[in-house]
Amino acid sequence: MQAVERLKRAGDVIILYDPAFPSRSLTSLTIAAFSPGHVDLAKTRHESLVVVGRYGVHWPSDELAVVLAHELVGHGVQHLEGRLSETRFLDLECEAFLWTELAYQDLGIDKLRREVVQIRRQIERRWCSGFIGWSANNQPGLNAAWKELNPDVDALIAGFARYADAIQAKGGVKKDQGTDS
Repeated sequence: MQAVERLKRAGDVIILYDPAFPSRSLTSLTIAAFSPGHVDLAKTRHESLVVVGRYGVHWPSDELAVVLAHELVGHGVQHLEGRLSETRFLDLECEAFLWTELAYQDLGIDKLRREVVQIRRQIERRWCSGFIGWSANNQPGLNAAWKELNPDVDALIAGFARYADAIQAKGGVKKDQGTDS
């Protein structure tokens, strides 16, 4: 994946197992998380760190690989470009889920499996709803990709970049707008 090579050129790419991660919670299950500040590593180079927790270490390898693509590539590139603190949570997740979709395709994961279908619905109805709505008006040819079982992810990522640029051109969106918190 070219994005991983880009991260490696910028600095250390680290996948760390932490049996104490995440903190116990009754309402969520965290498998892994992008966390450049989790440990004090690589002060002079750009660091991309994903922490795999006690739940993730027991996941099937193909499913863990998809989570790592989301966290490392999706959020790692956002961190590399300095966008983590300036972008709405929903848009950060939308872009990272585009990398999740690419991982599904690259790994040959059954896209009709119930869990995968549920994730795709969440991507379309929640995480990427702003991007999809904007695209319908500004790049309508791109919306046809969403109807494909295996959409052209490169085209979606390029379209997302145009969407993000349009948001910035309008003065941006405060980070807390569009979040569920």
